Amino acid sequence: MQTEFQVISTCGNLWLGGSDINEDLFQYFADKFSVQAPDHRAMTERDVAALRKAVESIKEQFTGAEEVPIRLNFDGFTLKDKMSRAQFAQLITPRLQQTFELVKSVLQESHIPEERIKDILLVGGSTKIPVSALFTMRMFMLKRYVLGGRESAESALSAC
Repeated sequence: MQTEFQVISTCGNLWLGGSDINEDLFQYFADKFSVQAPDHRAMTERDVAALRKAVESIKEQFTGAEEVPIRLNFDGFTLKDKMSRAQFAQLITPRLQQTFELVKSVLQESHIPEERIKDILLVGGSTKIPVSALFTMRMFMLKRYVLGGRESAESALSAC
């Protein structure tokens, strides 16, 4: 069966998404580094590169984990911490709100009332983040969220 989509309206911010979430995580852990590092030393270029690589992995782990243990090795210093899914959700909520402001703009431009929305198609890696599913479900009062053909209402509802 082939499904057709009719594009009625488009809107977006090409720079809003996964890299923004990575930057938020990076800043969160860079702030922790500056407080916990011996003598409050500055991050080296190697530290920055290691942290940038680590935040992508941390973000991806929240697709299925309730809590992520953090062990970041820097030159002469190891940052040990943990982050809960609720902390992660709180950290990225402003980015999700920006995204859904764009969605509201598209709906206004298309003149389609929200109650006529039957299905939502979100694309991109950040849509796998459970709190993103929860935002979508709440915004459109949906009972389920389908991603990649799998219903994931349970994981979305337990996200926060």
